[in-house]
Amino acid sequence: MSEAVATPPASLAARIKERLPRTLRPTRAGRWLLGLTMGAGFAAINTGNNLLFMGWGLMLASILISGLLSEATLRAVRLSLMRTPLLRQGRSENVQVLVDNPAARFAAYAVQVEVMLQHGPTAPTAAGYVLRLAPGASLPLGCPFVPPARGVYRVERLFARTQFPFGFFEKSRRFDARPAGEVVAAPAEIDLDEAAVRRMVRRGEVPSGQQGPGDEFFALKLYRDGDDIGKVHWRRSARLGRWLVRETEADRSDDVVLVIAPGPPSEEAEQCLQVAASLAEMLLQGGRAVGMRGPGFSLPVATGARGSQRMLMALARCDLTQPLHAADSEQSRELWLCADGVRAGGDRVRASDLIRSVQ
Repeated sequence: MSEAVATPPASLAARIKERLPRTLRPTRAGRWLLGLTMGAGFAAINTGNNLLFMGWGLMLASILISGLLSEATLRAVRLSLMRTPLLRQGRSENVQVLVDNPAARFAAYAVQVEVMLQHGPTAPTAAGYVLRLAPGASLPLGCPFVPPARGVYRVERLFARTQFPFGFFEKSRRFDARPAGEVVAAPAEIDLDEAAVRRMVRRGEVPSGQQGPGDEFFALKLYRDGDDIGKVHWRRSARLGRWLVRETEADRSDDVVLVIAPGPPSEEAEQCLQVAASLAEMLLQGGRAVGMRGPGFSLPVATGARGSQRMLMALARCDLTQPLHAADSEQSRELWLCADGVRAGGDRVRASDLIRSVQ
């Protein structure tokens, strides 16, 4: 992960603005309105023209009505962070926010919901939009967000913004998340070379002695409807005058434990975590039982979607500078992943060799 540049300390005005429960700023149309209002007022006072006074009054009334209606909209809104499923780095996901309108009479109009996420020195945002929320209604809102990096994003503040009714001003209301929530992003999903992964995982496997899916020859049998024509043994079939097909020997489905070696943070280390996440998902989808241990964590072998979620969560929170967690028990097979590649047994394969090349 590339290091983020530290941001300079905020000015006093910015810190004060940050703590205000309400903020108001004019839009481009609002700045024009304010300028025309000041000009019309100056001209009306200097000339005493009743028509100018009437126009000036209409402009002031529009500013007043805009403030009252926008305040009524924001007062009717309550925001709370909902439980958000695990996100993936670089993929557009939704941060879930519950938008409530407990008011008995007033509906909320044109509300933009903004979630401020804190990740180190950076503060990315996720935003969604509600056109109208009826009195007493609640709406689960998904705010699109593309995590720029893996890790934990703390949510301490949510904002409701509106330009209702005329678009002259944007008024904002701040909501503090109590307690502070968090959104977790797992390493990015990348395409792996299935053939290279199969060769790496098969190192050290012992044949099962039974017919089944695999790569090793097991026996010949008579061809039957539905058999793969590509497995016909043409030479033996021509000799006997009957079609024969090859059967393969089933691989022994050993448990696989992925071991992530600690090291200094770097782009190569982050790529290895992405390979680990994608490799774990590929092996689990292939029916294998997969475990994982790394800096500060150890997960027993598991299968299915539940095991995949636990590993992705561990990789999202992984701190590569922590010491490697000791193995909980003797494991039959381990695949080592480190910054300069993947070690299977005594062999070493570079992580980049497992990534499918884009032609």
